[in-house]
Amino acid sequence: MINEFPSIYKAYPSYIPMNVFTLSAIVGMILGIIGAFMIAAISFGLLDSFYPDSICLFKKNDRKVWARDAFICACFSLGLFLALRQLKDILIYSFPKVALVSSLSLPENIETYLPFISSLNNIIFQTVIVLAIVGSFIYCAKNLLTKLWHWIILIPWVFLAFVSGDVKTLSEFLFNAISLFLWIIPFILLVKWFLRSNFLAYVLSIFLLLGVRSFSSLLSQSAGFYKLNGLILIIIVLLPLVWFSFDFLTKKGMMEKNGSELSSPLRGED
Repeated sequence: MINEFPSIYKAYPSYIPMNVFTLSAIVGMILGIIGAFMIAAISFGLLDSFYPDSICLFKKNDRKVWARDAFICACFSLGLFLALRQLKDILIYSFPKVALVSSLSLPENIETYLPFISSLNNIIFQTVIVLAIVGSFIYCAKNLLTKLWHWIILIPWVFLAFVSGDVKTLSEFLFNAISLFLWIIPFILLVKWFLRSNFLAYVLSIFLLLGVRSFSSLLSQSAGFYKLNGLILIIIVLLPLVWFSFDFLTKKGMMEKNGSELSSPLRGED
C-alpha cells in the first residue's frame, strides 16, 4: 500500500482539501486490500473445492514428479503466447481498416515508488484469479458440459462475451471474432494435450505469461529506472522456472543413483 501511495494523487480533484482527499484515499486503499483478500480467498476456496489434492503437489516429493512436465508446459505456453501475439500484430498490419487497435495508455504501476513490487503483487493476485477461472471452467467442462448441444449453445455466447464492444461494422466483428478464435483454440488444445491434469503446469504457465506481460511493459520504457525495475522483475519471474528445473534435475540424479524411475502423472491416464 505504501509503495502505491503516490498513485492516489493522479486523480486528485483540486476543489477537495488535500487532507480530506488523502484520508479518503487511504480508506479506499484499505477497503481495496480487503476486497482483494476476499476475492483471493474465494478463488482459493473454488480451487480447493474442485481440486482438493492440488495444494499437496507443492510438497517436495510430489513436486519433483510433476516438475519436468510443468517446466516444459510453461516454456511451450510462453512460446505459444509470443507466437500468437506476433500473429495478432501481423493481422492488424494486414487489415488496418477493420482492426480495432486499443488506445495508448501508461504501463501499470509506473507511478509507484518501486514498480516491480506492485507488478509482482498484481502478477501473484492475477495468477490466483486466472487459476480459479480456468479451474472452474475445466471442472464444468468435464462434469457438466457433457453433451454436444451444451457446447453448441455455450460457444457463441463465449465469443459474444469476449468480442470487443467497440465493433461497429460486420467486417470489424468478423475480424475481432477470428482474432479471438485464433487465441482461444490454441489454448484449448494446450490445456487438452499438454497441461492436462498437471496443476503445477497451470500455476507456472499462468505466472510466467503474466510476468512476461508485466516486465516487457517496464522494459519498453526509455527511462533507466523502469528498465532496472523490469530486469529485477525478470529475475523474480524466472525464479520458479529455475526452482522447477532444479527439482527435476535432482530427481534425475536420484533416479540414476537408486536405479529406479518415477513416472510423471502426465504420462498416465487423466
